[in-house]
Amino acid sequence: KAVVSTQSTGTCKGTPSAAILPIKAADLPLRTEVTYLFRDLGIPTSALLFSDSALDIPDNVTLHLVDHNVYTPGTIPGLKSFTVGTVIDHHKDEGGPGVKTIEMVGSCASLVAQTLLQDQDMSVPFTLKKALAATILLDTINLDFDKGRTTPLDVEVFDELNVNRDNLYVDLITAKTSIAGLSVFDLLRRDCKFFTSASEKNVCIASITGLDWDRYKALPSLATDTERFVSEFGIGILVVMLANHKSDGTFIRYIIFGKGNKELDISALKEPLGLVELADKPSCPVFQQSNLKASRKVVMPLIKSQLS
Repeated sequence: KAVVSTQSTGTCKGTPSAAILPIKAADLPLRTEVTYLFRDLGIPTSALLFSDSALDIPDNVTLHLVDHNVYTPGTIPGLKSFTVGTVIDHHKDEGGPGVKTIEMVGSCASLVAQTLLQDQDMSVPFTLKKALAATILLDTINLDFDKGRTTPLDVEVFDELNVNRDNLYVDLITAKTSIAGLSVFDLLRRDCKFFTSASEKNVCIASITGLDWDRYKALPSLATDTERFVSEFGIGILVVMLANHKSDGTFIRYIIFGKGNKELDISALKEPLGLVELADKPSCPVFQQSNLKASRKVVMPLIKSQLS
């Protein structure tokens, strides 16, 4: 997610550097697909660095951003002064500094893999190839063009990685959708993105894979865990996105507008997202989302534009 380098140029090749995940170490077990993949690759998670790891970061380092294009202050507490070097991302360009590779592909891992594979001085080890291939499959929903998250570049790069696809996606998605032992609080915080609105409210869009609305609303402690999540993270506006496959394999999406939803013009989102309000009239607005191609990468900019 972020690479800190002591070199001031646009690359960290050949210089002291460290890759830092912008999550706390205690949150890693919530990323069940990640822990599964690392076990499968034989990589100990103790080798990873997190935002709350004890780091002695010198001044005036270069920060290289992956899968986002603007650094959020405070993400890495030990980071004091820095310049942004390279940026590799597949989200909308927010206008930050850096030498950018930004392309709206399905997976940022496709852009990372492409960069590595094109470097004639680099011999990409199989372990890294499989990690990148697995991430591409997860991000693109198994390279399914019908889901709207796959581009020809994702397919081209995946093929170039030359990793056996048999059962890889099934094993990964089984791990990712496992909610065994996870509370609602855990589910909300394991895949959530934040931004600050023009009114300086903390806006959160949480994504939960493997649950439909009927199963989600029946989870124990739904109300109390949601209140705890909102309180501990200082959230002013909360949106929750659900995605799941029915027993017949049909893919479905739901979107829940929680705390602060009155600040949103939900009616303006109905057409682009294909929102159909549920008949059971829950206490907060809940919709089935017929535009299945509108993942959080699509929804977040729409909400941001309303709150800017």
